[in-house]
Amino acid sequence: MSTIFAQVGLKAEAKSVVFTGGDGYSQEVPLDQLNNDKNAIITVDEGGSLRNILPSAMPKFWVKGLVKLEVK
Repeated sequence: MSTIFAQVGLKAEAKSVVFTGGDGYSQEVPLDQLNNDKNAIITVDEGGSLRNILPSAMPKFWVKGLVKLEVK
């Protein structure tokens, strides 16, 4: 995910990212944790929807059907 963050140019005050799925489920993950997890990705699942995979976090932080990423 660090590649995505580098491309969009995060502001210095950014502290976390909120991942929100189409069903309304969301999880907020500290930006430091995302930057330190070199295996964190956003991928396309079998049904064609987006999901995040964060190997360093518990599965409750994995959101399928991603429709929104909000940087706080």
